[in-house]
Amino acid sequence: MIFIKQSVFFRSIFYCLFLLLGITVSCKKQIQKDTIISEETTEDDKEVEKLFSIVGAEPQSLLKVSAFPFSAEESVLLSKCNQNAFFLLNDLYNGMNLTISPLSLYYLLSMASSGATGDTQEQIGTMMGFGNNVELAEGFFHKIIENSRQLDLSVKVSVANMFAINKSQGFSVSSSYRNSIATNYESVVAELDFKKRESTSGIINKWVSLHTNGLIDNLVSKENISDAMLAILINTLYCNGQWRPGFLPNSTKPDAFYKENGVEESIDYMNGADYRFFYTSDNYSVLTLNLGEETKHYAFSIVLPKEGKNLGDLLKELSETKWENIIAASNKYYVQTSIPKFKSYSTLSSKETLQRLGVSSIFNAASADFSKMTNGVNRHFYINDLIQKTNLSIDEKGIEASSASSSMFYYDDGSGNKPQVKTIFNANRPFVYVLSDIDSGLIFFIGVFTGAD
Repeated sequence: MIFIKQSVFFRSIFYCLFLLLGITVSCKKQIQKDTIISEETTEDDKEVEKLFSIVGAEPQSLLKVSAFPFSAEESVLLSKCNQNAFFLLNDLYNGMNLTISPLSLYYLLSMASSGATGDTQEQIGTMMGFGNNVELAEGFFHKIIENSRQLDLSVKVSVANMFAINKSQGFSVSSSYRNSIATNYESVVAELDFKKRESTSGIINKWVSLHTNGLIDNLVSKENISDAMLAILINTLYCNGQWRPGFLPNSTKPDAFYKENGVEESIDYMNGADYRFFYTSDNYSVLTLNLGEETKHYAFSIVLPKEGKNLGDLLKELSETKWENIIAASNKYYVQTSIPKFKSYSTLSSKETLQRLGVSSIFNAASADFSKMTNGVNRHFYINDLIQKTNLSIDEKGIEASSASSSMFYYDDGSGNKPQVKTIFNANRPFVYVLSDIDSGLIFFIGVFTGAD
């Protein structure tokens, strides 16, 4: 979320998609955009319904596409985004379970960049890899919105964005910025009265819940809303897919999981033997589980340190280049697989990490310049924090993951072939996981499993 505020500093909450318009990935249910989660229709419900009428209904039918139509320049931008994904994971990991949607964060930053100028825009562009070419970023992220839902029609993936502005502050959004985020990010602009904190948080949370299949329904609380805020920028990401091949529920058995601190715990493992993509090196092995009918697209990869190797060393070793090599070198083997059945919930802030990546101007009232967003008026708008919340689970059927991210704007007034031998992959110790499009390499979610929390 990005909150725009006046003179009082209000700490925002960082939920797992790095735009308030969070990105959600889910594998079990479908979003019903024409339904409000309420037994009675309230004024807030009508506001949410109005937002959906603005954004439009889901297409009734989709034409399948074979791949993301990225240009050479856009492929460079994708590589930079994946490079930052591994940096984020390494920087934010604190020894506990962690799930991040770097793609959701990129949507938040890219939308903010469309309204920025000067050093503010340049810092975002340099970190994300598009420099001053904002149109390149806008086209890149629009292609993801359009094509991610069409790569494999058996896997549901969707991106949604919202710009919620505080109408009680008289905050005016330029028509050019409105048109830009509507065209390039399919974003809605919601004019809400932030003085009505409970109503505003309720509308936002219902919108997020509907776009995350109910997995995230508390992105903001009424305590997070302040009339001193000017706006909240939100992103959601949703994905729903099943393993190909899957796991039989009656094959799930408890077994030992060995934590890095030496503690042994019993958790449920999904077990099965089938042909899966596999890669191994001196330091780690990688098993890739395909989702949906198109095996070259959505997949969940587990990067398991070899016995005697620790997770910290693995996190330092992994990079965008290594990830590309892993995908290219993976081959199909007949693998006896044992992987944990688990859920992961994360709430985190990316402010300090982004500052370490060179993005600092957006957080400083004296230097942030979002004048393209505000009809050329620079009223010292700045972003307090970027909050992301994620919810991910895997079971015998598939993977269900969701993320919602937000940035809150404030105002400061100046004060392959069948092998002969079966391979064994037993994820009985901490590991890294990646949810991605195998064909392009685009990372949607990345995380660490260290055992049951």
